[in-house]
Amino acid sequence: MPTAALEGGLEVRVGGAGPDVVVLPSFVGSYWTRALDELASSFRVHLLQLPGFGDLAAPKEARRVLDLAPLLKVALADAGLLGAPHIGHSFG
Repeated sequence: MPTAALEGGLEVRVGGAGPDVVVLPSFVGSYWTRALDELASSFRVHLLQLPGFGDLAAPKEARRVLDLAPLLKVALADAGLLGAPHIGHSFG
C-alpha cells in the first residue's frame, strides 16, 4: 500500500472504500494490521504516522504530544479529514 506525505512531516497510508476513518497507530508494531484490513472492508482507512513514530524523525519543535496536535490538525484539514471519525491505538 503506497504511503503519501502530508503537511507537517506526517505520512498516511490509505486503503479500502466507504466513509473516511482516521487511524492513529501505536509507537511500535506492524502499522497496517489484519484489523485494519477488516476495517477497510467497510471504510476508507487513513492510517497516519506521526513524526517520531516508526521511521519518521521527530523534528526538534515536535517532541511532546502538545507539539504534535497542531501538526495533526493542519494535516487533517489539508487532507479534508478534520471531521472524520478517529481511532487511536495505544499512544495514538
